[in-house]
Amino acid sequence: MAGVVKRTEFTFDTEILRSAAGLDDVKSSVVAATKCNTTFSGITGRIIIPAGCVMVKISGDAKKRVAPLYMNDATTNQGVLVGSGGSAAYVAADIAGILSRTIELIIGDGAVTDVSDTDVSLFYNGCHFNIAKLYGYKNGVDAGTHGGDNSAIVKTALYNCLFS
Repeated sequence: MAGVVKRTEFTFDTEILRSAAGLDDVKSSVVAATKCNTTFSGITGRIIIPAGCVMVKISGDAKKRVAPLYMNDATTNQGVLVGSGGSAAYVAADIAGILSRTIELIIGDGAVTDVSDTDVSLFYNGCHFNIAKLYGYKNGVDAGTHGGDNSAIVKTALYNCLFS
Protein backbone atom coordinates (compact mmCIF):
# COMPACT_ATOMS: atom_id res chain seq x y z
CA MET A 1 0.00 0.00 0.00
CA ALA A 2 1.40 3.35 -1.02
CA GLY A 3 1.73 6.01 1.62
CA VAL A 4 2.17 9.73 1.42
CA VAL A 5 4.81 10.66 -1.13
CA LYS A 6 6.89 13.69 -0.30
CA ARG A 7 9.38 15.23 -2.66
CA THR A 8 12.09 17.58 -1.45
CA GLU A 9 14.42 19.59 -3.65
CA PHE A 10 17.55 21.37 -2.51
CA THR A 11 19.27 23.84 -4.75
CA PHE A 12 22.40 25.76 -3.96
CA ASP A 13 22.29 29.06 -5.76
CA THR A 14 25.40 30.90 -6.74
CA GLU A 15 25.37 34.61 -6.03
CA ILE A 16 24.56 36.42 -9.25
CA LEU A 17 24.82 39.91 -7.74
CA ARG A 18 28.04 41.70 -6.85
CA SER A 19 26.15 44.12 -4.60
CA ALA A 20 22.81 43.96 -2.86
CA ALA A 21 19.58 44.87 -4.58
CA GLY A 22 16.67 46.59 -2.90
CA LEU A 23 13.08 45.40 -2.98
CA ASP A 24 12.29 48.03 -5.60
CA ASP A 25 14.73 46.24 -7.92
CA VAL A 26 12.57 43.10 -8.10
CA LYS A 27 9.44 42.50 -10.16
CA SER A 28 7.07 39.57 -10.29
CA SER A 29 6.39 37.56 -13.39
CA VAL A 30 5.28 34.09 -14.51
CA VAL A 31 7.38 31.55 -16.42
CA ALA A 32 5.58 29.83 -19.30
CA ALA A 33 6.34 26.16 -18.72
CA THR A 34 5.54 25.21 -22.31
CA LYS A 35 8.44 27.40 -23.48
CA CYS A 36 11.02 25.63 -21.31
CA ASN A 37 12.98 22.42 -21.76
CA THR A 38 15.21 20.04 -19.83
CA THR A 39 18.46 21.41 -21.26
CA PHE A 40 19.86 22.40 -17.87
CA SER A 41 18.73 19.38 -15.86
CA GLY A 42 19.42 16.84 -18.58
CA ILE A 43 16.60 14.71 -17.16
CA THR A 44 13.35 14.18 -19.02
CA GLY A 45 10.42 15.43 -16.99
CA ARG A 46 12.49 17.71 -14.79
CA ILE A 47 12.80 21.35 -15.74
CA ILE A 48 15.20 23.47 -13.71
CA ILE A 49 15.80 27.10 -14.51
CA PRO A 50 18.91 28.36 -12.70
CA ALA A 51 19.29 31.73 -11.03
CA GLY A 52 20.90 34.24 -13.35
CA CYS A 53 18.93 33.39 -16.49
CA VAL A 54 18.16 36.26 -18.80
CA MET A 55 14.37 36.13 -19.12
CA VAL A 56 12.54 37.31 -22.23
CA LYS A 57 8.96 38.36 -22.81
CA ILE A 58 7.03 35.96 -25.03
CA SER A 59 5.91 37.80 -28.12
CA GLY A 60 2.11 37.83 -28.48
CA ASP A 61 1.46 36.10 -25.15
CA ALA A 62 -1.85 37.37 -23.75
CA LYS A 63 -0.79 36.44 -20.19
CA LYS A 64 2.49 38.47 -20.43
CA ARG A 65 4.57 35.47 -19.38
CA VAL A 66 8.34 35.11 -19.70
CA ALA A 67 10.80 32.34 -20.64
CA PRO A 68 14.56 31.80 -20.33
CA LEU A 69 16.57 33.17 -23.25
CA TYR A 70 19.22 30.46 -22.89
CA MET A 71 16.68 27.70 -23.62
CA ASN A 72 16.08 29.13 -27.07
CA ASP A 73 18.37 26.62 -28.74
CA ALA A 74 15.87 24.95 -31.11
CA THR A 75 17.24 21.51 -30.21
CA THR A 76 14.02 20.34 -28.59
CA ASN A 77 10.33 20.73 -29.30
CA GLN A 78 10.01 23.12 -26.37
CA GLY A 79 11.74 26.37 -25.61
CA VAL A 80 11.79 27.72 -29.15
CA LEU A 81 11.15 31.46 -28.89
CA VAL A 82 11.42 34.34 -31.29
CA GLY A 83 12.23 37.97 -30.63
CA SER A 84 10.30 40.97 -31.87
CA GLY A 85 13.10 42.40 -34.04
CA GLY A 86 13.80 41.85 -37.73
CA SER A 87 14.17 38.17 -38.68
CA ALA A 88 12.79 37.36 -35.20
CA ALA A 89 15.99 38.59 -33.55
CA TYR A 90 15.95 39.64 -29.91
CA VAL A 91 15.92 43.35 -29.13
CA ALA A 92 16.15 45.24 -25.84
CA ALA A 93 12.34 45.49 -25.59
CA ASP A 94 12.17 41.67 -25.36
CA ILE A 95 14.25 41.47 -22.15
CA ALA A 96 12.17 41.23 -18.95
CA GLY A 97 14.97 40.86 -16.38
CA ILE A 98 17.32 38.35 -14.71
CA LEU A 99 15.91 35.41 -12.72
CA SER A 100 16.65 35.97 -9.02
CA ARG A 101 16.57 32.35 -7.79
CA THR A 102 16.68 28.82 -9.15
CA ILE A 103 13.26 27.30 -9.77
CA GLU A 104 11.99 23.85 -10.68
CA LEU A 105 8.82 23.60 -12.69
CA ILE A 106 6.31 21.07 -11.42
CA ILE A 107 5.29 18.78 -14.25
CA GLY A 108 2.07 16.87 -13.78
CA ASP A 109 1.69 13.42 -15.31
CA GLY A 110 4.90 13.88 -17.29
CA ALA A 111 3.35 16.53 -19.56
CA VAL A 112 4.41 20.16 -19.66
CA THR A 113 1.27 22.29 -19.76
CA ASP A 114 0.18 25.78 -18.77
CA VAL A 115 -0.74 24.32 -15.36
CA SER A 116 3.01 24.05 -14.71
CA ASP A 117 3.51 27.83 -15.07
CA THR A 118 5.39 29.20 -12.06
CA ASP A 119 5.64 32.60 -10.39
CA VAL A 120 9.14 34.07 -10.37
CA SER A 121 10.94 37.21 -9.30
CA LEU A 122 13.22 39.10 -11.68
CA PHE A 123 16.02 41.59 -11.01
CA TYR A 124 15.71 44.48 -13.44
CA ASN A 125 16.76 47.81 -11.93
CA GLY A 126 19.84 49.14 -10.15
CA CYS A 127 21.57 45.76 -9.73
CA HIS A 128 25.26 44.92 -10.15
CA PHE A 129 25.48 41.52 -11.86
CA ASN A 130 28.35 39.06 -11.94
CA ILE A 131 28.38 38.17 -15.66
CA ALA A 132 30.26 34.93 -15.01
CA LYS A 133 27.10 33.61 -13.28
CA LEU A 134 24.55 34.61 -15.94
CA TYR A 135 22.85 32.36 -18.52
CA GLY A 136 22.01 33.74 -21.94
CA TYR A 137 24.25 36.81 -21.54
CA LYS A 138 27.78 36.21 -22.83
CA ASN A 139 30.86 34.42 -21.55
CA GLY A 140 28.90 33.24 -18.53
CA VAL A 141 28.28 29.73 -17.30
CA ASP A 142 26.62 28.82 -20.60
CA ALA A 143 29.26 30.25 -22.94
CA GLY A 144 29.43 28.25 -26.13
CA THR A 145 26.39 26.09 -25.45
CA HIS A 146 23.34 28.35 -25.55
CA GLY A 147 23.23 31.11 -28.07
CA GLY A 148 25.57 33.92 -28.88
CA ASP A 149 26.40 37.31 -27.47
CA ASN A 150 23.27 38.93 -26.05
CA SER A 151 25.17 41.33 -23.79
CA ALA A 152 24.40 44.47 -25.82
CA ILE A 153 20.63 44.01 -25.78
CA VAL A 154 20.63 43.01 -22.09
CA LYS A 155 22.66 46.10 -21.16
CA THR A 156 20.34 48.31 -23.22
CA ALA A 157 17.22 46.80 -21.65
CA LEU A 158 18.58 46.93 -18.08
CA TYR A 159 20.29 50.30 -18.51
CA ASN A 160 20.24 51.09 -14.76
CA CYS A 161 22.25 47.93 -13.99
CA LEU A 162 25.98 47.22 -13.94
CA PHE A 163 27.53 44.13 -15.54
CA SER A 164 31.07 43.05 -14.66
